[in-house]
Amino acid sequence: MKLESTFNPEKRITNLEDRVVYKNFQDLIKGGRCKVQELRTARKENLITGEQYTLLITLLAERYEATEGIDHLTDVFNRTFFKDELNRVKKELNKNEREGKLQMQSVMIVFLDIKNFKSLNDMHSHAIGDKALVILADRLKKITKKNDMIFRVGGDEFIVVLPINDKNPRTLKAIFERIENKMNTDLSVDANGTNVPFTISLGYEVLNKGENVTDEELIGAAEQKMYLHKDETKN
Repeated sequence: MKLESTFNPEKRITNLEDRVVYKNFQDLIKGGRCKVQELRTARKENLITGEQYTLLITLLAERYEATEGIDHLTDVFNRTFFKDELNRVKKELNKNEREGKLQMQSVMIVFLDIKNFKSLNDMHSHAIGDKALVILADRLKKITKKNDMIFRVGGDEFIVVLPINDKNPRTLKAIFERIENKMNTDLSVDANGTNVPFTISLGYEVLNKGENVTDEELIGAAEQKMYLHKDETKN
């Protein structure tokens, strides 16, 4: 699996104790002796960092990919983990971090899909549509950070959860615009020798520290903005 090659704790962890805890969890996961709840508890008790948690749960999902949450086609999380992980990040947003650590100030939800995906499938086959989904997922992996989590939640629908250490609206908008620009730069799929370009519709919503909204409200707002973007960019 591609994701396992990203695991290199020595390059990211300077504290020896943290490195040992992280390595112990790696060994437990690889030996089939670790559950999702144990990782969540470890993060809640600050035994591992947010970045370590994301990497470990990815490794756990790979270890049990058939039942635990990796989408076989795109190699990102499927919807199995989504709600639990969103709730975990929301709780982490509003807890008190250890002194000296940079605190998360907001969580951005980016909802996206392929514009005119049905037409792409109908004109060029579902196999070509699948290739486009893989290309979309690969682009997301390249432009997101280690702490960000990518989920395929439906046919061509993806959600990215981004913990951010800032809540300035201009900064948040700039982050989204960077993602939007990079997602819609030179995207195309090879359809039996023909290069077929495609574009992505995106929308986002932000939950700031101290705010209280339901998952449905947060996701629904991001999805609605995605559809507004889709309407505004019709050919």
